[in-house]
Amino acid sequence: MTLPHNPARHLVALIAATVFTATIFSASAASANTTGPAFKAELAAPTETKRHTIGDAVFACEGDTCRGTSSSSSARNVCVKLARKVGQLQSFSVKGEAFDAEELQRCNG
Repeated sequence: MTLPHNPARHLVALIAATVFTATIFSASAASANTTGPAFKAELAAPTETKRHTIGDAVFACEGDTCRGTSSSSSARNVCVKLARKVGQLQSFSVKGEAFDAEELQRCNG
């Protein structure tokens, strides 16, 4: 049994494939366009070291501000380890969400 050749069926399949492809590309482009660093820290005193590695996160620091890439470690662990390297933190945020005073105090331990 063979199916009859139907140009409309091919057109529907082509449109569906195009929509699927456009959806996949726009979703990957949206995830790639996330703005800003994963971590941001304001330091109590400027650091002279420009780059710090905390686990798999890399922090670029300038003056009293450090910005870091994402990490597979918990944000709390990253915060604690960064504070140990650069000194007391005035603030720490993850993807724009700031740690509250209690969480920040734990970082500065």
